[in-house]
Amino acid sequence: MRTLIPAIVGILAAFAAAPARAADAVEAFYRGKTIRLIVGAPAGGGYDLVGRTVAERLGAHIPGNPNVTVENMPAASSLVMSNYLYNSAPRDGTAIGVPSNALPLESRLHLLTRAGGALNFDFSKFIWIGNAARQPQVLFVWHDAPVKTVEDLKTFPALMGAISVGADSFTLPYVMNAVLPAKMKIIPGYAGIGETLLAMERGELHGHSAGLANIVSAKPDWIREGKLRVLAQFGLTRQPELPDVPTGDEIVDNPADKDMLRFFALKYELAYGFIAPPGVPGDRAAALKHAFDETMRDPLYIEAAARLSLPRNSMTSNEVDATIAKINATPEPVVARMRAILDTLNEKK
Repeated sequence: MRTLIPAIVGILAAFAAAPARAADAVEAFYRGKTIRLIVGAPAGGGYDLVGRTVAERLGAHIPGNPNVTVENMPAASSLVMSNYLYNSAPRDGTAIGVPSNALPLESRLHLLTRAGGALNFDFSKFIWIGNAARQPQVLFVWHDAPVKTVEDLKTFPALMGAISVGADSFTLPYVMNAVLPAKMKIIPGYAGIGETLLAMERGELHGHSAGLANIVSAKPDWIREGKLRVLAQFGLTRQPELPDVPTGDEIVDNPADKDMLRFFALKYELAYGFIAPPGVPGDRAAALKHAFDETMRDPLYIEAAARLSLPRNSMTSNEVDATIAKINATPEPVVARMRAILDTLNEKK
């Protein structure tokens, strides 16, 4: 028995030392290096601002404290960035990306590729680092519009501004027209939420659809002062700021439509996801995931995120993986119903 004790102690010591050696290896690799954070959207937009806000603090929580620089690789709703990350970027933990929230659904809906993009990657093999925020899209009208509830949209042809055909600001009213059915007239071509809100204020439009944080950031007092009337929110659950506003699946009666809108709402759960290419060594991938979680708890990040009106409802990599599993497990008839509606939208492009 006495001869076993030193052996057992040696084994325990070896196990205890393994994490330290792994951390040392990660620190040695990242020391003096630069991580490229590639945003699949233009500079100045929501994805870019969130990416840059995370980049400011991420390196401080990675062993070796590498620099983190931000690059923009817009085009094709982040397909260009995703193709690059998967096929060309180094797989050593020095390149990560921020895709659009359309990407997680692409493996089921195939809308971006059908519209002319190229999907040259296996989506399931990306490494999810985390998600900075869950962000519902909301449908709203100006306070003096002759629309009080979603029911009124069934009879009144409300003029709804949109960024472009295919953008969520067009897609959601379009889907509501199909399933309620509503009579909204959707007018694309507005440059952004600022221009759209101005058009509502001067009476050119009745309403719009946008991310909740975008509204709060652009006009922080308008919802509180009652200048905007939010009719519906498209997320899985009601947001604390909008406890009396129904979710998309709550405003339809058909069970098939409810399932379809819950499926589509999963994209808003992954509003600001961060991914790495497959093949990143396990210790570095684990370090990136841990650093992301620590960044979400970092007081300096929290302060900066508050200025962007980002809710504090981030997701760990495990939570993101669980959401991706829900997307993959959604029955095909549910997905096909949404695809059929959006296929008619693609015909308008």
